[in-house]
This record gives sequence, structure tokens and C-alpha cells, in this order.
Amino acid sequence: MGGQLHVQQRSLPWVAILAGALVIIVMVGPWLTTIDKGDLGKTIGGKLADSKSSAASYISSWTGANEPAGGDASMSIGDDADIDYDDYKDEENGVDHDKDQDYDDDYAYEAPGSKKAQPKGRVPDASEKGESRTPQASKKTPDAAPRKMGEETFLKALEACNDMVCVREAHHLPRGEATFNFPHFLIIGFQKAATTSLHVHLGKHDAVLRPAHKEPEHFTKECKYNPPEDCSKEDAKNYVRGTLKLDDFIRSKGQLAAFESSTHVVRNPMAPALHRLIPWAKVVINVREPISRAASMLIHMLDVYNEGCLAENDLGYCLHARSQIRGLKDGTTTYYDALAHWFTHWPEDQIHVVQYEELIDSETEDKVMREVKSYIGLDPELPKSGLTVINDRRFRISPEGWKMKRSQYEKLLKLVKPDVEALLDLLEAHGKLGDRKTFLKRWTDVWDANLKSCNSDNVCTIQLS
Repeated sequence: MGGQLHVQQRSLPWVAILAGALVIIVMVGPWLTTIDKGDLGKTIGGKLADSKSSAASYISSWTGANEPAGGDASMSIGDDADIDYDDYKDEENGVDHDKDQDYDDDYAYEAPGSKKAQPKGRVPDASEKGESRTPQASKKTPDAAPRKMGEETFLKALEACNDMVCVREAHHLPRGEATFNFPHFLIIGFQKAATTSLHVHLGKHDAVLRPAHKEPEHFTKECKYNPPEDCSKEDAKNYVRGTLKLDDFIRSKGQLAAFESSTHVVRNPMAPALHRLIPWAKVVINVREPISRAASMLIHMLDVYNEGCLAENDLGYCLHARSQIRGLKDGTTTYYDALAHWFTHWPEDQIHVVQYEELIDSETEDKVMREVKSYIGLDPELPKSGLTVINDRRFRISPEGWKMKRSQYEKLLKLVKPDVEALLDLLEAHGKLGDRKTFLKRWTDVWDANLKSCNSDNVCTIQLS
């Protein structure tokens, strides 16, 4: 009995070995006959090495764990609407770095070294000359399908857009042939500081898509200062398709810079909302000697609507009681408060400040316009025509000047001078001020000339800048 048990125990390992061999023959038999004997070792080794990854792929096909071809599954068209500016710089899903495409805060440009032909009227910026901005690492998955040459996913996505939320999401996609963003830049103020003249001049540029009209005030009046939440579907569609001419932009394959000019924007705390909605946009802000600007607004209301304070009172009273310097129901407008808000919530390299007096001066006009167009990314040589001064009421209405008591004018100076100094400090801190003395002198010359015009009865003849 004991010997019989001993024999059975010794035979068990042999039974296991024979069973294992049979399993191997069944599994590898079908493909064993298809390979050369010399490659047998390599083939078996390769099959075993691939078994782990094959199993993982099979499992992931059940669970949906694979990322979609073309990029990181963490970013898609329908992601969080509150994505901020830094997220735009970091998300590069699907960007073809084999073509050195630079997808960052400017969105619009080919990276240094690109040989892509530039559209007429458009010039490289500093980053394209290799001075800054390095493309970040791609987030492509190993199994991503190769991107087709000339694919225009950005423009294709725009075809379905009827509001700025859709436009924002389209900006996450690769550029394709598009050179410019949509819209590419905005003129946001200030009122009565040659924004119309600048608007008309830039609208004549070969590489610019002129909007349907000036002052749409979509983000302010139509959206009740709370875009995009309070924008109606109808207004949003009219703005994108009508005012900004999205269809024309798509037909140009993104080779035209769309823009618009709404001067109420700068005076209201809208930078955070617009920063979430159009973080790529470049803004242009015009500033003018503050007393002249406030007076010009009062004159505008009288001339265009035959109403306002000047319809019943003199300029001195109106500037003190009902102007953008003092006395408005919705508060006064100071340069410092308005611009400090924008510099807090908007990248400083996407803000360009123009001084009205330098812009309309025949000796400096060309220099100023070149700087504006270079900042936007346009050929500064175009258009060939110079700046045309629009709304020249200072030459049509009371060209001889406006009578005002000296004491009234001196009180106005006390109100505006602290704001002017604060503005200069702000612009200097953000690198937006060339020569401080020259800038300030253009305004103090206006103040001094008006004070010198006062007669023996202390009545001055006030001229606007």
C-alpha cells in the first residue's frame, strides 16, 4: 500500500509536464508552420513581449480608456467656459509641431523659421524673429493619427458659430491657414479721442476686415455689461455674423484681421468678463487731454442730438456739473481707474495706448500710426493715405473758443491733474510711456495757453486740444 502510493506521487509531475506541452502545441501550432526555423526564437520572443501591451489595448477597448486620436482627451470643444488666459497658452492639443506652429497667447502667427507665405499687408512680430516664445511640448498620444497637411480645423469650427462662446472654443483648435484671430483687435476708447479717425484709417488696410459699423456696443449695451450670460441669441448672432462679418473672415481663410470699435468698453469694469471670452484680443486705448475730452463730449451731445447740458448752460457750468469729469449720474471717468482695471485683468502686451494729441499732430502722426499697425501685426506702410480727422467739431462749432471764468478752469485743473499724474505713473510702470515729459507737455501746453487767454476780467477763451 505504501509502495503504491509512492509511485503515484512520483508520476504527478510528469503528468503536469505533458499537459502543459499539449496546451503549448495547441496554441502555437497554427502560426508555428508559417515562420522560418531560423527565426523561430525571435518570433516567439516577440510574441511574448507584445502580449502585455496587446492585453492592455484589448481591455482599454472595453473601458473606453484610449484617448481620441489627435490629442489629450482632457481638452475638447465643450470644456469649461471659464478657461483663462494661461490655459490658452498651455493647451496645445493637436498642434503639429513638426511644422513648428506656435499656439500661444497671440494665436495668429507662424513660429520662428516657418516658411509659410505671409498674406499681403501682414508683417512678422518680434516673436517670429526668434526673440521670444518657444513652442511647448506636444501632448499627442503615440497612436494619434497623422494630421493632414493644410487642415483648417479652426476655420471649420467657426462655420457653425453664432456667438462668441463658440468662437472662443474654436480658438482652441489648430490654426490651419488662418493668420489672424477673430476678432483680432478692439478699439475700446476713450470717447472723443480720435477713435473714429483711427477706426476709419485701419479699416482701409488691405489686411483688415472692416466691421459693418462703428460703436456696436455689443458687450456693453446689448449684453447689459455682462457677456456672454446676458447676451441674447439674436444679438450674439448679429454681432458675430453681421458686425464682425464672420463669413467674410472664413472666406479669406483667416487672412484678414477683424475688429470693431466700442468706446464704452474701457469706461466699465468689463475686463475680466472679456478676458474669459476673448483672451487673445489686442486692445487699443486712446487718451486725450481730459478737460478737452469732457468738453468735446458735451459739444457732441449738443451737435448730434441738440440736447444735454450745453443746450441750456455754459461750458464752465456743464464741465463742473454734468460732465465726464464731474457730476455724471453713473460716476466720473478717470483715466487711472479705467486703465488700472484693464492692466489688472488683461496682459499688458495686449494693450496699446495712443495719445490723441500726438496722433493728430502732422509731425508725429505717421510715427504713431506705424506703432499702432506694428502692434496689431499689420504692414505699417499701408494704407498709403494718411489719417483723416473725423468729427472735427472743434473747427466747426465755436472755433474762436469757449468763454469760461478763470476760477472755473483752475478748479477743473485741480480735479484732473492728480488723475493725469496717476495715469503717467501707471503707463510708466507697464512700459507704455515713452518720454514722460514730452507726453505731459502736450497737455500742459493746452492748459497754459488757455490760462494765458484770460483777460483783465478773468474771462478766458478756452480752446480744446
